[in-house]
Amino acid sequence: MARTTLALAFAIGLALTGSASASDLIHIDRAWATPSGGAGEPTVVFMSIVNRGALPDRLVAIHSDAAALAHLGGGAPALTVPLPPGQAVRLDHAGLHIELTGLAAPLEGGTTLPLRLQFELAGYVELDVPVGESGEVAMAPAEGD
Repeated sequence: MARTTLALAFAIGLALTGSASASDLIHIDRAWATPSGGAGEPTVVFMSIVNRGALPDRLVAIHSDAAALAHLGGGAPALTVPLPPGQAVRLDHAGLHIELTGLAAPLEGGTTLPLRLQFELAGYVELDVPVGESGEVAMAPAEGD
């Protein structure tokens, strides 16, 4: 029953938005990663995620070929991030953020980190996240903050 309801909600969402792609439904703003201290050292990724769809969505998984493990960190042990329609959700140093461990190579400032975000309804969004310089700890405010 829950799968039928979810499938129906997805179909209604597509009808309301047309045959929208994930990049049409989800907007990533101000994404950046911290540099790592070396291979195997962790890194943290910050960003703002905007759900442009008509229905609530959720970030359900994080993948990166550059790390053995990518997961949500900070604060409560959340497994997913709810994304209300039309709202920005910030992943920052003061709350939930993305942690990557088991890096294959060190991340240095000025490089990029490949990241693939999986959303329950919108599907996958792939991005190359810029790696900031050492000492950066705060995320610039997202638009509308």
